[in-house]
Amino acid sequence: MGVESLQVFSLPVTKVAPPPDAARRLHKRHISSPLLNKYPYFVVDLKIGTPPQILQAQLDSGSSDLVVHTNISEYCTANAAICNAVGTYSANASTTYEYFASDLSIAYLSGEFASGDYVNDTVTIGSATLDNFHFGAMYNGTVATSILGVGFIELEFSRFNENPRTYPNLPAALVDGGYIPSRTFSIYLNNIQDQAVGGSLIFGGLDTEKYCGPLAKVPMVATSFLGLIEYAVDLNSFSGTRNGVPIPLGNRTESLGPTVIDSGASIIILPDDLVDPLLTFLNATYNPADILAKVSCNLMTEDIVFNFKFDTITINVSIGQLVGIPDENNQCLFGIVPGRSFGTDITLLGDTFLSSTYTVFDADNKNMYFAQAKLNAVRENIVEIPAGVNGVPQQNGGCDGSPLPTATTTRSTTTASRTTTRTTTRTTTRTTTRTTTRTTTRATTRSTTKAITRSTVKSTPKPTNTKKTTCTTKKPVSITKYFTTATPKCRRDNCYIALAREKTGVKFCAELKKGGTSCSAPSRVASACGGKKAMISSACSCLPTSSSYH
Repeated sequence: MGVESLQVFSLPVTKVAPPPDAARRLHKRHISSPLLNKYPYFVVDLKIGTPPQILQAQLDSGSSDLVVHTNISEYCTANAAICNAVGTYSANASTTYEYFASDLSIAYLSGEFASGDYVNDTVTIGSATLDNFHFGAMYNGTVATSILGVGFIELEFSRFNENPRTYPNLPAALVDGGYIPSRTFSIYLNNIQDQAVGGSLIFGGLDTEKYCGPLAKVPMVATSFLGLIEYAVDLNSFSGTRNGVPIPLGNRTESLGPTVIDSGASIIILPDDLVDPLLTFLNATYNPADILAKVSCNLMTEDIVFNFKFDTITINVSIGQLVGIPDENNQCLFGIVPGRSFGTDITLLGDTFLSSTYTVFDADNKNMYFAQAKLNAVRENIVEIPAGVNGVPQQNGGCDGSPLPTATTTRSTTTASRTTTRTTTRTTTRTTTRTTTRTTTRATTRSTTKAITRSTVKSTPKPTNTKKTTCTTKKPVSITKYFTTATPKCRRDNCYIALAREKTGVKFCAELKKGGTSCSAPSRVASACGGKKAMISSACSCLPTSSSYH
């Protein structure tokens, strides 16, 4: 059956090296580092507006909004060459543009931020065209790339605004428009070491020729008290071998717990007690300020394999997918880092894991599916994922299931559209408002699309002012809301979200830094977070030192 007769569509995913001065986004909760800027990222092409403006956006399963650079954004004004290469959006150049609100506001723990408008316009991706699609248009900020978030609706930035709301994001809009039968998509990133080969993103389907052996279901788990709002599963264990002999990685016996699966992150983050002995074993050079360790580039060809064990499957990742970007001393970056690099207890599997994994995301049933990826595969056999509890086909992949598949050669049907490449690193929560006016347009490469999503329109942009509140004028509603349970699961994320929702966040952090007590918020957060002041302080460190804060 040809792809055209299926209710699915597939897009090529292209990897690209980021521009030398581009800030590299790691994840919603993380900081950036000059070394991270050297990792490739994965992009798809979009067409936005009427007539279509072509741009590239980084594929991100760790966020949920489409957020695009405008041609007159603060970042693009200062970095015209970078933005011209990847494309931008001009509201004034589109006859189908509709203003919605000036409350797009995002902050990253790196200190990067983006603010602007929520708007509606025609968006085409692959073979689907979505009229009145709701997305964010960046006008201010320091984020270096447009982002295609395909995560849960509950993780949309607008949900954390002063006036919380959600809307049908891309996967939901594709279902609403009849393009796909289920809120599912599959990602094949392919060989991370080969810049020439790309991967694929399939909405509503999967490709059995891109993986080996069984496609195993792994139930999603909550990463915080907010519930199932991001793609995360339990990682039971992490181990490794060199020439078949186990690598000594300490005496950990317990599970690694909830682990975020994030295509918008470059690397793998694991607990310190596993990574430290691994770096020692590999004779790595590690400077916490650089975030990433360096190892000998000669390791790339060694028989070293890492094993990521989930409930129903173990994914094997060769060291060749983790070592890259050599310097003049034949030292290469290593794609696994300890959690302390980010001051967090989070465990995260980014692109250096996903390149060895065929991954299916099932938002409808809160499940993920993993299989061993077949690297450099060129054949294609796309099957639809219907709606329903057991919609994901449990088909074995089209190879012998060997733990470290390499390549195949033939080819069959293709599909409807295209993608290309992009850069950067983002995260969630924060605010600063924006007024509006716009101009010109821009483009660079993409595909097609159609569906429905969401509207509510305001024909002319209206300036919005934000009020600053002093520390004692308003009860810290968000902290009360999020941290009054008897035994809150206190993670750094939770403290950060609370600060992001706290109207007096800037004042709060200033007070905390001084050690003052006139604010009730610091003691409230400290109490709820079990006195983990380091976590609170690191959350505060990401806030701007001025400007109002929702």
